[in-house]
Amino acid sequence: MIRWFQYGLWCPIFRLHGHREPRTTELAAGVTGGPNEAWSFGDEAYRIISELLQMRERLMQYILTQMQAAAESGVPPMRPIWFDYPHDERAWEIEDEFLFGPDVLVAPITELGARSRHVYLPAGANWQNAVTRVVLSGGEDHFVEAPLERIPVFVREGADIDLARVFPSRL
Repeated sequence: MIRWFQYGLWCPIFRLHGHREPRTTELAAGVTGGPNEAWSFGDEAYRIISELLQMRERLMQYILTQMQAAAESGVPPMRPIWFDYPHDERAWEIEDEFLFGPDVLVAPITELGARSRHVYLPAGANWQNAVTRVVLSGGEDHFVEAPLERIPVFVREGADIDLARVFPSRL
């Protein structure tokens, strides 16, 4: 559930609802099965999910800017890396990372129990790890840590994002 929230944070629409196990036979509105509130998955998950919800709020101006750009130009906020880096041949091969707007690269964790992963950062920019603040070269593969508290997120060097406000180093 934590990894799902970490991914969802970077989706244009971020919400948690739907049909869950155990399913019920009631047809009443809103009765769809098991609990799905942020506090429903234990103390550790609640702590992490709460931070993610707060981060989403801190990202709101960036998100709204990307949504406005989408409305005006049709450019989707969430997009494959090659969309912004069409001349980077390697970017066309990456299927498990994406950009959220032009400035944020997200590398979700999709393997059960994984606490690290390889990330490709597109050529033509340097990328700063949003939490550690380490700057990495674009056009290269990097092995990065991904403790349960966070997924790898990188901000394009020179982007107008206040890293200290949006991405507290305690994550």
